[in-house]
This record gives sequence, structure tokens and C-alpha cells, in this order.
Amino acid sequence: MILKNIFALSLITLVFSAGTAHATKTVTSPYVTKGKAAVEWRGGYEEDDGDDVFKTRNQFSYGFTDFWDLKVSADTAHSDGEDEFSDLDFENKFQILPKGEYFVDLGLRLDYTRSLNGGSDGIGTKILLAKKTGELSHILNLEAGRDVGEDSSNDWEYGMAYAASYPLTEQLALGGEWYSDFGDFEGDYSEQDHRVGPVLYGTAFDVVKYQVGALAGVSEAAPDAMVKATLGYSFEF
Repeated sequence: MILKNIFALSLITLVFSAGTAHATKTVTSPYVTKGKAAVEWRGGYEEDDGDDVFKTRNQFSYGFTDFWDLKVSADTAHSDGEDEFSDLDFENKFQILPKGEYFVDLGLRLDYTRSLNGGSDGIGTKILLAKKTGELSHILNLEAGRDVGEDSSNDWEYGMAYAASYPLTEQLALGGEWYSDFGDFEGDYSEQDHRVGPVLYGTAFDVVKYQVGALAGVSEAAPDAMVKATLGYSFEF
């Protein structure tokens, strides 16, 4: 097990050093494990009308209690041959209900985003819901956020993310994800950002988790296509 952990950590380190480090799309579960730490790399490539951008996020999280987890992340975007640090994110996740004891598992996330390029900062909240029906696992995120600070807007913006997955083996699951950014609800469907696509979820060596997926824009305002990947290593201390 020690050799597996060393190999896994080396793999994550290699990926971190190879990438630039805005975050790719992801769905957040409501669960927290006390004493569990994780390092994670996320990457996303978007293409829209011939323009493309590669976004990555490097992050570290730790479960301080059995209901509170803190995650710190750094985002950058690579476009037109240049890398630009964009944000520093602080995410506080709270597991509200014990897993499996009620009809639905419930969590809450409170976020603060510090702009690194002179833009407005941001605050946000997410309601995290999870439910298992037979072999199918469901996760739903309902979110709201707004800019704060100098030159910020007073408008709140809203979004939703949903993931469903089915296990193929003990180490592998296949699913699909849907993301909707509704903005302030003033625009119609075509002016909002809606994406959907298949995602493969995997585990290796019991401590490495990865995701690979492709999302297609299903509204006029969404990018034409996006490819996303996640690689994470978890440990306890």
C-alpha cells in the first residue's frame, strides 16, 4: 500500500507540474471525511466558433471535522499562447445530514473568489444533494453567486449541475452530466449556458480518482464543445 501511495502521489505531482494551473465544470458531492486531505488537478478545453481556451485548476482540500471541509484552489486560463492567473478560490463545504439516514443526503457550500487580475471578487453558495436509487447514483447542485467589491454588479446569478452514474466495475462507473448557467433569469434559454455530455469516473490504487468527459453546448450561448479531465489523490493524517 505504501508503494501504491508513493506511485500515486508521484503521478499527481507530474500532472501538476505539467499543467498551467478558471476551473473546469464539475459536480460536488455533499460528503465530508474528517482527517481526509486531497490534492486535485482539473483541466478543461473549450472550443467555440473557432476560438479555444484551456483552463486548469490546482487545489488542496482537508476535512477539519466530520462535517466541515475547506478547499483552496488556484485557477488559470491559457489562451492565444498566454497563461493568465485568474482566481484564488476558498470553498467551505458542510455536510448537513448523515449519509444514508434520510430520503436525500444534504450539504452546503459557501465560496469566496479572489480575483488575481484586477477584476471583481465573488461570493457564492451551493446546495448539495445526493441520492442513490438502486445502482444509480445522483448528485444535484443548486447554486447562486454574485460579484463583490469595486465595479461589481448587484445582480445575483444562478446555476444548476447534475450528475448520474452507474457502476461498470468496482473501480469504474459511466455517467452523464448536465450544467446550466441561468444568469439572472432575464434572458431566454438561448441566452443561457447549457451543456450536457457523458463522463467516465474511475479509481486506481484506492487513493487516486479520475474523471474524463465531453460536454456539448445545447444552447446558443454555450461553447460548442468542451473536454474535461480531473485527477486527484487523497490521503489521511
